[in-house]
Amino acid sequence: QIAKYNYYPGWHQQSTSNELLINMDKWNELPDNYQAMLETACTASVAQMIADGEASQFQAMIDNEANGVKNLTWPDEVIGEFRSKWDEVLQEELAASEDLQRVWDSFTSFDEKYQVWGARGYLK
Repeated sequence: QIAKYNYYPGWHQQSTSNELLINMDKWNELPDNYQAMLETACTASVAQMIADGEASQFQAMIDNEANGVKNLTWPDEVIGEFRSKWDEVLQEELAASEDLQRVWDSFTSFDEKYQVWGARGYLK
C-alpha cells in the first residue's frame, strides 16, 4: 500500500545466513553420532531454506505486480554508485577492525578461487 516500486537485486542483503553456535568444549563432549545428527540437521535446514526462499520469490513479485507495485532492476549507474559507497565504508571499517580485515581477506581469497568456476559454470 505504500511502496509502488520494488528494485532488484536487493543490494541490502545478497544472501541469508543461519547459524548454530555451540560452545566448543560442549561440542567436543557430544558423542560423534550426536555431532553428526546436528550437522545433518543444519545442512538440511539450510537446503530447505534455500529451496523455500527461491520457490517463494516469484509469487511475491507476481502478487506485488497484481497490487500495482512495479518490479524494476537497478540501473547500472546506480549499482555503480552503491559499489563505490560500499567500498568507501568497507575501507573505513577494515582500517578500524583487525577481525574484519581477517574475515575480509579470507572471503576475498575464497571468492577469487571460486571465480574459476563461478565465471564459467552458468549461462549468463
